Amino acid sequence: MNLKINVDKVRRFGKKMMLYGSISGIVMVSGCSSNDKMNKDKEFSYKYEKDTHKLLEVDRNLVLFGKEGKYGLGAPDGYNISDYDYDRWGLFEYNDYVYVNNTDVYVTDSNKFGAPGDSSINNSDVYEPSSHVIVDINKNFNMLLGKKDTSFALEAPSGYDIVDYDYDKTEFAEYENVTYVNNNDVVVDDVNDFGIPVNSDDISKYNDSNYEVGEHKLVVISRNINFLFGKNQMKEITAPDGYKVIDYDYDKTETVEFETITYENIVPVYVSDKNTFGVPISKFDLKKEDNIYRKGQHVLVDIDRNLELVFGENGTRELVAPDGYDVIDYDYDKNKYYEFETYVYVNNKDVYVDNVDNFGIVINKNKVLKKQK
Repeated sequence: MNLKINVDKVRRFGKKMMLYGSISGIVMVSGCSSNDKMNKDKEFSYKYEKDTHKLLEVDRNLVLFGKEGKYGLGAPDGYNISDYDYDRWGLFEYNDYVYVNNTDVYVTDSNKFGAPGDSSINNSDVYEPSSHVIVDINKNFNMLLGKKDTSFALEAPSGYDIVDYDYDKTEFAEYENVTYVNNNDVVVDDVNDFGIPVNSDDISKYNDSNYEVGEHKLVVISRNINFLFGKNQMKEITAPDGYKVIDYDYDKTETVEFETITYENIVPVYVSDKNTFGVPISKFDLKKEDNIYRKGQHVLVDIDRNLELVFGENGTRELVAPDGYDVIDYDYDKNKYYEFETYVYVNNKDVYVDNVDNFGIVINKNKVLKKQK
């Protein structure tokens, strides 16, 4: 299908923009220092409206030991962090971020940060929703095969939601990192720790077996022995009744591979064991008819494997998707011989799909409507 080819072309072009010569991290384009300068720059830039400019960053660092603990994650003015993953290989660590603009921005290079139309910065200790992002990295020494097939629930402190979970295995250790974002105004004394909700609620939402929409997040890790190259494919991933896929990660060592999928309930569910899927309480209809996927029903994972014997990637580039789809997650993984880039797409419009393991076509196009007859 031509849509897949176009995405690959964009991706290859984006890779040419990566900054290979340096071990240091991101090159940022910050907001302008004065209104006059910003207005002048606007004449030579393109305006991205809120939530339309997505950037991925792979920040490579040379370190002796991997990270562990809680870290506050900051974004340039005009952007929020929507996803974070941590990967370690040899003497290098890779921090990969996905940013999205939270206001209109003016961009001179689509592979770099733009300047916000409103460059005011809030230095208050009170963080508005979606502005305080925390990652908690838990490192354990593990010289064996890593986690076996398992599933477990994810829970967040009051005032926060879970954005992402990632599992990474190296030769000697394993890393679990969970990314949180505040869903309420929070007072933060230490940016590297959770804040306190302004409107505190002492009632835990996990105190019974009934979970409202979005409250039950479940991680499922599948381990497979794989002595060969690792995955290089696009495929559909589905969820049990009452749930949707919100994240997928792929990790490959020399001997094993791990697929980590995070699910979230889309209807109220009854959960007898929080570490397994619940049973929908209310009825819903997500059946697909005549190859039509409604908005949010078609989730695709694209694992792009490349031979990489040296340092791995380091830099920023824009994230793009075909018409009718959004990129909801990106993950970078490196082992001794290969690098793996994992993209997760979901349809943001109704689409007609011939091959479930490839992109569909927006169904409001005449040629698709005729094809259905």
